[in-house]
Amino acid sequence: MTSQVPSYTLFKTKINELSANIATKQMGLSSVAVTISSTSWTDNSVTKSVTGVTSTSLIWVAPDPDYSDAYGDAGIKATAQGAGTITFTCDTTPTESIVVNVVIG
Repeated sequence: MTSQVPSYTLFKTKINELSANIATKQMGLSSVAVTISSTSWTDNSVTKSVTGVTSTSLIWVAPDPDYSDAYGDAGIKATAQGAGTITFTCDTTPTESIVVNVVIG
């Protein structure tokens, strides 16, 4: 019966198109783990080299789950990006190295 309903067919077609678009966009994503050593901070800031990042890249930054408490306690944030770099700032310098996952779109 659903094959006889035009709105269902249109809905199914649109869902298939959207799914294909999402899959295509996901293929353009890359990810990298960035380690920030506790000794690399200067005045609560550090700039790390991250291959693939540009000043206009869409990036998602999150701590590796094993480092989420230390990341949060230090108040770490990605605050700038440039050609091949991301700058992180913190409220309190961490006492241990932190691993941050970056997805680049």
